[in-house]
Amino acid sequence: MPKRIAKTFNPGRRRFVTLAGVGAAAATVPWTRVFAAQAGRKRIVIHGERQVTSLGYHNRRETEHVSMVDAGLVTQNPVTLERVPVLAEELPSVKKGTWKIDMQKKTMVTVYKLRPNLKWHDGKPYTSQDFEFGWQIAKHPQFPMPDRLVPEMISKIETPDDRTIVIHWNDLYSEAHAIQYTHVRAFPRHLLLDAFNGGDMKAFANLPYWNKNFVGAGAFKVVEWDQGSRMELEAFNDFALGRPKIDRMT
Repeated sequence: MPKRIAKTFNPGRRRFVTLAGVGAAAATVPWTRVFAAQAGRKRIVIHGERQVTSLGYHNRRETEHVSMVDAGLVTQNPVTLERVPVLAEELPSVKKGTWKIDMQKKTMVTVYKLRPNLKWHDGKPYTSQDFEFGWQIAKHPQFPMPDRLVPEMISKIETPDDRTIVIHWNDLYSEAHAIQYTHVRAFPRHLLLDAFNGGDMKAFANLPYWNKNFVGAGAFKVVEWDQGSRMELEAFNDFALGRPKIDRMT
């Protein structure tokens, strides 16, 4: 549960399996079992107990799958609990003037700069407008979002250029400098904007994009998805932190 700035952050403990060489944004997977790849082959097979129903905001329980195929501005090192940038170049900071806090008004502004030349899995540019669009989805009252606390703490998002995200907060939030994909993340406007603007949130939430044809920006891309049975992932050559050393995951 997100903490407002007046409260102490106390992360819950989880059991993680570390996959060497998978990629910084997807290096920890709290799944049931990881089966070692055969010698000489860069492939990992993972067995999970839950059926993956969506890679969007819909179900917060499935973040382990999302962490493989999508990425946020920032992630958390599961060992040190340190916040580290992924799609953002760096974390906003008070010292650098990219995290401004008004204690009297109880408002804040955080500025994130995206890494250059980010791409979606389909090769299209990943921009600040995609992040603002993801926030519009998250805060929509008719979209099935499990927890709207963080999206509703944001009053507006400005995108002065394709790489700059200016987030205006209507409350004090201790993790505003390290916003993670489980709370707000980008989605490809070029694939979803028309359907979103159609206004039918039930139809939008049930698009094949969410549970079959997902396009993200993570270390791996979905190449095959037989829901309830298997998901085949392939290393993404243009991942922000470099191509994973593992070629495929199932």
